[in-house]
Amino acid sequence: KDTKQIKRGRDKATKSRRGQRRLRPIGSLIAQYFVLLAVIISVTLGGGALGLSMQAMKQQTEDALSDATKLGASKLDLTVNNRLVILKEIADRGIVRTMSVIVVKGALKGDVERLGYKDMAIVTPEGEATYVLSGEKADLSSQSYVAEALKGQANHTDIMINEATGEAEMRFAAPVVDNEQIVGALVAVRDGSALYEDIKDMGYGKEGYAYILDATGKIIAYPNPTYVLEGYAPVALAEKDQAFASFGQAIGKMLLQKQGIDVIMLTGDNHD
Repeated sequence: KDTKQIKRGRDKATKSRRGQRRLRPIGSLIAQYFVLLAVIISVTLGGGALGLSMQAMKQQTEDALSDATKLGASKLDLTVNNRLVILKEIADRGIVRTMSVIVVKGALKGDVERLGYKDMAIVTPEGEATYVLSGEKADLSSQSYVAEALKGQANHTDIMINEATGEAEMRFAAPVVDNEQIVGALVAVRDGSALYEDIKDMGYGKEGYAYILDATGKIIAYPNPTYVLEGYAPVALAEKDQAFASFGQAIGKMLLQKQGIDVIMLTGDNHD
């Protein structure tokens, strides 16, 4: 009897151990599923976070470029307006109001060099100009910037090509007023490539650089001055050379929308 009871006890113990052996793999498998699920969730969330991070970086870059462009435009406007203010102050000097060519030429030579101009000119009401440094005379009566100055409005040109020299120039003009009467105009001539000097520090990052186009899409300030001299216009160039198609399209869109961000693909050196 005792022997039978011992045997039954052993059978129960054996069955219990077999049950435990069957339960262990199920518990282990469940644990593995939980780990796998956690890894999948982590990878999914990580990929989503990476996508959001890249999108945020792209947005930050676009915002930074937009801010840099606006700041650059404001800085350029301020620089140009300051030149007009200074030119008007010079035109208001008593010695300039005399409109005596010999006297005024001698008085303005120092200002030409100090302000970084190529030359200055005294212009009569009829549009006849006499240059301070070269002493040359020219008929500027047909020039709109001179006509505006003789009407009392200080103004400046975009980058223009001097037909006589073939050089790029930017011109500033201010009225000369004496006893509330416009007696002439004062013109200052600046090297066209100097406009790039006003924006060369406005690039973005290590490789980024700034350049300026006029309202027609023609480049008027660029690291490579040849583009200015040749009247480089990306939209027109894109019609002839498909390599510049994306560039021309981006510029065309910018001229229509006035602002925005676009991506273009070009080959060659950064300044070519």
